[in-house]
Amino acid sequence: MVTPPSDELLAARDIRKHLPRCEFHHVDVTCDGCEVEPIVGNRYKCTVCPDIDLCEACCRAIFAARISIQNELGSDLPVTSSSGSSKRGSNWIRRVKGADPKRKWLALMETVPCLHRSHAFEQVRSGPERALVFRARVSAVDEVEVETDGVEDVCTLASAFLEALPPSKVLCRDLAWLHCVTWPDGSNNYTDAAAERRIGEALDAWERAVERGKITSADVHHIAKTYNLLGGKWMLFPGSGEVDAAWTAVVQAMVAGGGLAEGACDEVKVSTASPSDGKHVMLAYVKDYGNVERVDGVIDALQRALRDAGVSLADSRALFKPDVFSFLNIYSRNGFGLKPTMFAREVR
Repeated sequence: MVTPPSDELLAARDIRKHLPRCEFHHVDVTCDGCEVEPIVGNRYKCTVCPDIDLCEACCRAIFAARISIQNELGSDLPVTSSSGSSKRGSNWIRRVKGADPKRKWLALMETVPCLHRSHAFEQVRSGPERALVFRARVSAVDEVEVETDGVEDVCTLASAFLEALPPSKVLCRDLAWLHCVTWPDGSNNYTDAAAERRIGEALDAWERAVERGKITSADVHHIAKTYNLLGGKWMLFPGSGEVDAAWTAVVQAMVAGGGLAEGACDEVKVSTASPSDGKHVMLAYVKDYGNVERVDGVIDALQRALRDAGVSLADSRALFKPDVFSFLNIYSRNGFGLKPTMFAREVR
């Protein structure tokens, strides 16, 4: 396989043509059409509305609706004053049931102003929300995706991914993160339909706890357990001169083992190059930080992967942080005196 330079790769219309099993994820960006998060693949932003993002399927649906408007009315619709932010979901369906075509489309456009032809969409090709995800394991249905001459060995595909996109050379303005995952269905701990609701309820519970008075770490862990926000991650801190070798070692261990520590970790990611410093962070995710044996197993697997590859990090710290602290906006030097990291190890 001949791999194009990273700048050509990032500009490619179909990245999976160049790197099978790789896809763009727009992290923390919700499609305003179908409300999927993150947006996977192409993302489109309205050039008129202040904050409207669509996945490729919803953008196509907008264009198809415009054709239907022309076919049914023979003319375009007037521009509405609605921002489209106050009505979601099926609200418009009730309002247009039994309406004549013009009333139907006008009512819909109050909810979806981007239906009007004056609203154009641009594909988002850069920005800190973008991540590139390499899927080291895919479902049986997807196995035919790889090459016309048969399924290539996943180690070969991982090598192409690593060669094309070394984290020290990829600028954060193009991609913020590089991921390697072994979950095959395109979802992690917090992309299920109920995750946003659980996080919102956890924030409400946190605000009530703060109002009651003194806060302890036990309050945070109770909220994590109550709302099933039990994920966490080990954080390593490779420098720019060692990040490529460290990332390669970890990805190769992920691919060889179908994850780290017998599947206890099914996602690792690394930050890309920032022009302001030479620092990177590499994260290895664990689904349940209450299972200390599995948490320990993941850091042992990371250390073994680095050692076997002959990689020694100048900053030997490894810190473990439960995700709930991030969801509750509790970071270092917070006003509650809480320590957001739970475990610390030396990686040598």
